[in-house]
Amino acid sequence: MIRESDLGSVDREAPPPVLGVVRYSLSALCTLGILGAIAEVGAPSGQHAVPWIAAALLTAALVMLLLPARSRLLPIARLLGLVVVGLAAYGVVEHLIANPAPEGFDHEFSAYWASLSPLTRSWYGSGDSPLAPGMLGQAALLLLLATAGVDRGFPRLRRGLRRSARWAAATTIYRLGRAGAAGRGRTSAGRTGPARPGCGGPLRGDRLRRPIGVGGGDRGRA
Repeated sequence: MIRESDLGSVDREAPPPVLGVVRYSLSALCTLGILGAIAEVGAPSGQHAVPWIAAALLTAALVMLLLPARSRLLPIARLLGLVVVGLAAYGVVEHLIANPAPEGFDHEFSAYWASLSPLTRSWYGSGDSPLAPGMLGQAALLLLLATAGVDRGFPRLRRGLRRSARWAAATTIYRLGRAGAAGRGRTSAGRTGPARPGCGGPLRGDRLRRPIGVGGGDRGRA
């Protein structure tokens, strides 16, 4: 049977590395955001250079997190993520203020357009869609969340999974051993009765169930 002391340091190790899995999942979502923004910017209507620059910076920051020397490159990756957030905000604001000039409308619609508030004009404003800068900003925030609380880079996911599997297996074997020992103890307790006063050995169960006085009457008749 495995004792609790036999587990050693395995029993003291942390549970499954959920935090490491979350960080790698955030990095995967960041990659999908970059690919979606590149597909949007690469459309025939996309002519701005700012989303391309933001996508390149964010890709470089994501690659830094996958390099072996990511512990030293982590501050640079965070800085690039903040820069991309600023560029994404600039792209969204540029879309909001990019309204068509009223000179291109006819007289009736120009008067109607001039009567609208600046907020309504921004809502009705045309131009390029802010989908690309919005996706880049979201991807940059995911990158910053993935690097939050990390001092030496990402944990090694494979080693963490192996440690968690070893911890779970050792704990399961230990619990099964304790359950088996408890079952054997209950079985042996059911076969033997309590100890006889003044004697070291236990009494048989059939002797305990024998009525008092029956044995005496038999001996008297004998």
